[in-house]
Amino acid sequence: MKSNQRATIETLLERNTSQREIARITGIDRKTVRSYHQRWLEQLQSNSPGVATSLCEPWREGDADKYLDLRHKPVQVFVRIPN
Repeated sequence: MKSNQRATIETLLERNTSQREIARITGIDRKTVRSYHQRWLEQLQSNSPGVATSLCEPWREGDADKYLDLRHKPVQVFVRIPN
């Protein structure tokens, strides 16, 4: 399937267009639209954003503040924080 067809299907799925309507608009078989819809849903679930944490998180409230006041770069702050 061409990338522009995938983009069209994805856009129509985001707009909650029915699979039959997508098949009618794009000229792609309804079963192909259904399989792509299932893959698209799986991709959305697997790419759900988690909680991002940095390595500096435990020191964010503590020792890092004194280095940030000195206008150090984040890498310098990380290096200077004792383990």
